[in-house]
Amino acid sequence: MRNLRTKREDVVMISWFSVSRKGRVAHPARAVAWVIFLATAAPWAAYGANGGLVSLKKVAVPEPSNLGTVVKDRNACVQLGKAFFWDMQAASDGAVSCGTCHFAGGADQRSKNTLHPGANKLFEKGAPNSTLKLSLFPFHKLSNPNDRLSPVVSDSDDIVGSQGVVTKNFGGIVLGEAEETGTSVTNPIFNDGGVNTRQVTNRNTPTMINGVYLNRIFWDGRGQNLFNGVNPNGALDPAAKILADDGAGLKPESILIDHAALASQAVGVPGNTTVFTCRASG
Repeated sequence: MRNLRTKREDVVMISWFSVSRKGRVAHPARAVAWVIFLATAAPWAAYGANGGLVSLKKVAVPEPSNLGTVVKDRNACVQLGKAFFWDMQAASDGAVSCGTCHFAGGADQRSKNTLHPGANKLFEKGAPNSTLKLSLFPFHKLSNPNDRLSPVVSDSDDIVGSQGVVTKNFGGIVLGEAEETGTSVTNPIFNDGGVNTRQVTNRNTPTMINGVYLNRIFWDGRGQNLFNGVNPNGALDPAAKILADDGAGLKPESILIDHAALASQAVGVPGNTTVFTCRASG
C-alpha cells in the first residue's frame, strides 16, 4: 500500500486546515478521526431485528470498510479526534473549536448573540449581541397554532444560529501563537454601535451525537457519505486529489472512504469566514 502524506502509517488527523487557509499545510484525509471519535458516543436507541427498540450500544457502528488504508492505530485516532474537536486553534482568532457550538448535548444552547437577520438582512427579533427571550418565539406565528392554514399573525425570517468569528482580513501566521494576525474590517450586519461583534451562522448547529450513523450531513445534505479527502463533495468532485508518497515522491491520488459523512463535513467548515477563519486578503 502506498503511503499518504505524511505516510499512511501515521495516525490520520482531522482536516481542520485542508481547505483554503493561507499559511496552513494541507493534510489528506485527516477528517477520518471525526468518524472514529464520534463513533464512540451512541446513547440513543435504534430498531432491533424484531422491530422493537434496542440500545445503540448493540448496533454495530458503520465504520469505513477501507479505514485501514488511512489509519494504523484506531485508539490513537479516537484520542486525536477528541483533542482536535476541542482545539480552539482551529479558528483564526484562536478562540473557537468545533466543541464551541457542539458542547451542550452535541448542539448549541447559547442565548446571547445568536441571531442572524435572514435573507432580508434586517434584524426583526433583536439586534447584534442581543439576548434571546422566550417572548420572541415563535418566529412564524399563526392565529391558531393547531391549524397551519389559519391567518399569520407575525412572521420573521430571522434565524437562531451559532456564533462565529469577528470579521477580519487575513494577515499572517505567528509561530507559536494560536491567533492569526489580521486587519479588522467593518461588518455592516454584525456590529453594535460600529463595533464588530462575532458573526452568526444562518443555520442552527445540529447535534453531532450519533452523526456517524448519518448518510448525509449539513442541513442541505451536501456532506457526502463518501469522503474524497479534500471537500464535502465526495465522488461528485472527480478533481479532488490528495498527495500520496509512492516511494519516489508525492503524487496526486484519488481516494473515497465510505461511511465517512462526518469526515466530509469536517473539511467543509474550517475555511468558512463566518464560523472559523479570516477573510482572504488581497
